[in-house]
Amino acid sequence: MTDDLTATYYLGGFARAAERVAVQARCSFDEATDLMIERADTERCSLGDLAIAVVEGRIRFDN
Repeated sequence: MTDDLTATYYLGGFARAAERVAVQARCSFDEATDLMIERADTERCSLGDLAIAVVEGRIRFDN
């Protein structure tokens, strides 16, 4: 994959994850992004890994 294609793939996955978090947490897209960043810091994982876990349903934000 080229760098541009890789970036597009990962940003698309991140956007999908943030949209899912926004629905689960009943917040805006920007707030969902902040929640994801905070959770990644707390879990000590990358934002990319967190986004994948959200999309796969392994991590939820509606608790």
